Amino acid sequence: MQAQSPVMLTQYIDTHSAFTRRIDARRLAICLAFLVIGGALIYLGNALGSLSEQEQFALSATGVVVVSISLMAAVLKLRYRAYAVTGTRLQQHDVYFDRNQLDRIRRAVDTADFSLLPVPKTDGELRLEAFTAVDDDVVCLQISEYVDYNYYPLTAPVLYTDVKAHPLMDFFERY
Repeated sequence: MQAQSPVMLTQYIDTHSAFTRRIDARRLAICLAFLVIGGALIYLGNALGSLSEQEQFALSATGVVVVSISLMAAVLKLRYRAYAVTGTRLQQHDVYFDRNQLDRIRRAVDTADFSLLPVPKTDGELRLEAFTAVDDDVVCLQISEYVDYNYYPLTAPVLYTDVKAHPLMDFFERY
């Protein structure tokens, strides 16, 4: 029987009850404002008979572009991942290590002794991927290995909260 591969960290974050997706109210307001501006430009381009056809077309085309950009921004950047308990936004961090550091990294993750973590590199065969809450209350991480042009999880995602999360936050702030 083949062992099941661990779930990817982003999939874990998206399905775990400790995390949620929130709508950014400020971005929503900005998108709505640009929708109104774009709609007004389209309306003016069609309603003002005193303008030449080229000016009407330019106003309408500009309105269509503004509406399109605001809709794309709303679809792509409106929602964010958050820690459900406090509602704070999650930030993603990736640090890389050599493959020969795997035992040391696993020991650090298993024992929650993050002083064991080696100094990361700019790239490497191992990736320690993490999502951290801005208010230092939670860290969720996973170790992945680079194989065939992609990183694949070696471990299941691990969730640290409260006191155990603080040393990891210090680590990610340094690197």
